[in-house]
Amino acid sequence: MKDTRYDMIILGAGLCGLTLAYLLRQSGYRLVILEARRRLGGRICTQYNPNQPPIEMGATWFGQKHKTLVKLLDELGLDYFEQYMGSHAFYDAVSSGPHQVELIPIPTDTEPSYRIKGGSHRLIEQLALHLPSRQIVLDQEVKTIIKSDTHFELRTSDKTYTAHRVVSTIPPALLVSAIDFKPRLDEQIVDIAGHTHTWMGESIKIALSYEEAFWRRTSYSGTIISRGPITEMYDHSDEEHQRHALVGFLDDRYVRARRAQRLMVILDQLRKYFGPQVENFIRYDEYLWRDELYTYTSYSGPMMPHQHNGHPIFNRSGWPEFYIAGSETAKTYPGYMEGAVVRAYEVFRAINKAAK
Repeated sequence: MKDTRYDMIILGAGLCGLTLAYLLRQSGYRLVILEARRRLGGRICTQYNPNQPPIEMGATWFGQKHKTLVKLLDELGLDYFEQYMGSHAFYDAVSSGPHQVELIPIPTDTEPSYRIKGGSHRLIEQLALHLPSRQIVLDQEVKTIIKSDTHFELRTSDKTYTAHRVVSTIPPALLVSAIDFKPRLDEQIVDIAGHTHTWMGESIKIALSYEEAFWRRTSYSGTIISRGPITEMYDHSDEEHQRHALVGFLDDRYVRARRAQRLMVILDQLRKYFGPQVENFIRYDEYLWRDELYTYTSYSGPMMPHQHNGHPIFNRSGWPEFYIAGSETAKTYPGYMEGAVVRAYEVFRAINKAAK
């Protein structure tokens, strides 16, 4: 039987978990990442299809203010390019009638956003390439964590892993709802974590790919801000402007509609801006994050965006050698890619401090 005893176990092979493992790669720890999904990346989810740009169904944009992420990209040799916004945006204050649509100028001093060349998943791939393949185990949903005086015991449906130190990088709300802790975690931590918003958790991300970027014509733009059904949409052409798409968000009221119904309301809205040419799409893609078992869990009450993100309680777990990490627990830019990387560095420093 394969040895399942480790110095450290990281829960989750998303950006935070992989970055932490990357930082620890020369530490000498016997380490493994357990990932419940059958893929890497967590909320970074790039789809690659013929005749399409890389389609981001998860984390997409960042800025120069996200210094920790930019530093990591530079260190890994990953290039990025500026998000095309156009000179004007379609503003739809009330989406029920075409007379409400305005074409408003985008301020020239707007701070630019960026996308990773080749897709956000390139970052995940590069981090994973720096790790031995045996350090990442997919399709391992941890159901129970038992703390003894000497170690942790983590149980999945078919294996038991033991380790002296555990780092969770999964969303806090999911951590306390999906895993049975023995003994129970501190009640205050459980309460705060259970009322911590999971960024992207309710999002419906949508994409339409086209042979040409007709929205780049004079006075047109792929930038849309609206009350719905599409709430935001942006040009998603690749860095070489060879393959084209529009990517955005659909109001989460449509999460229980059928796929064909969602596409119908999307096209109805886009016709108001661009006319019948919107129907000539190559492919329609969508991703309902609320249906992602290993991202979203229902909340016990009303939830505000970023609620409890970065809460100081996540700097303690009540258990020695058990760390609660993940993007929502970062001090700065929680919920974003920057937050995931920042938190990986925070936990890396805490582990080194404890070791000394």
